[in-house]
Amino acid sequence: MKKVISLLLVGTMAGMMLAGCGSTAKEAATEAPKETTAAPAATGEKSGDASTAETSEAAAQGEKTYRVANLVKQLGTAWYQRQQLGLDVMNKEGGVDCFMVGPETADAALQVKIMEDLIAQGVDAITVVPVSVEALEPVCKKAREAGIIVISHEAAGMENVDYDVEAFDNAAYGTYMMDLLAESMGKKGEYATTVGFLTSKSHNEWMDAAVARQKEAYPDMTLVADKIEENDNSQTGYDKFQELVKTYPDLSGILVSSMSGTQGVGLAIEEMGLAGKVNAVGTCIVSVSGPYLESGALTTTTFWDPAGAGYALNKVALMALRGEEIKTGTDLGYTGYESITLNGNVVYGSDTLSATKENMADYPF
Repeated sequence: MKKVISLLLVGTMAGMMLAGCGSTAKEAATEAPKETTAAPAATGEKSGDASTAETSEAAAQGEKTYRVANLVKQLGTAWYQRQQLGLDVMNKEGGVDCFMVGPETADAALQVKIMEDLIAQGVDAITVVPVSVEALEPVCKKAREAGIIVISHEAAGMENVDYDVEAFDNAAYGTYMMDLLAESMGKKGEYATTVGFLTSKSHNEWMDAAVARQKEAYPDMTLVADKIEENDNSQTGYDKFQELVKTYPDLSGILVSSMSGTQGVGLAIEEMGLAGKVNAVGTCIVSVSGPYLESGALTTTTFWDPAGAGYALNKVALMALRGEEIKTGTDLGYTGYESITLNGNVVYGSDTLSATKENMADYPF
């Protein structure tokens, strides 16, 4: 177990170090600012290393600068370090003073508490990536009643928000994951699926669509365990995979929803000598999954650029605050969001990405 923990820590540190690499469609900051667990004071002070000068252009033109809090699932992960870069770009462009907040562990109750604090501060808008949609609905409603714009992410169908922003259609993403897994499995054999939490709306939508695709297109594949909950946690993903293989020794494939879960599964496959026997496809950026793609423990990782999502969330928040129209075809000004699709209040981009051992160098984040 000491070896497991040591390797996970090394992987996490490496992911965090690499998360700031790579370019965006806009001029991004070269280094992700430090994240904070609480919002900046109501004076308008920016979080981390972002300077007040970054919004001076908007101020010089007499534009109002809005304070936008970005509430994520868990601070300190490589994913949200990368997402911070999108916030940096928005801050440089002006019009917003956006900052990142969140719990130190993925916990819906802690997210609710932080959001209550943000409402009390009177921020202009809140973007949120919910651990549990159900847990966040009441406090999102409270925020909107207080006149705060609320934008969600990975939560299509959430009721008490002005808009939800998705990198892609969730059903299409789940179908894409299944097609990749089926190809690697030779379209036959036993497989399993996981979710970060059973309350994670996007994860459930991905896996529901993946299983539906399998039943439609790959009749020789058999689902033996559906939606194993890995708690967005590397150690849990590691442990659950080991249990899974003991129960189903003929397992030949697995779809993993969360980045941490994918990391844990990759490590387990590597240590158990199952690379090439069990094919694993999971949602994870290359700065974390790279070693496991290289070793063959992970077959393919799928993802979207968190920086793009961070930018799009805050751009939609700014447009909503200014009363600007958001419609199908709107260009949010970032790769993957040049021509969005609006369905109800859900904004869909087209930023589905995937990495293998052969092409992972194309995604330096």
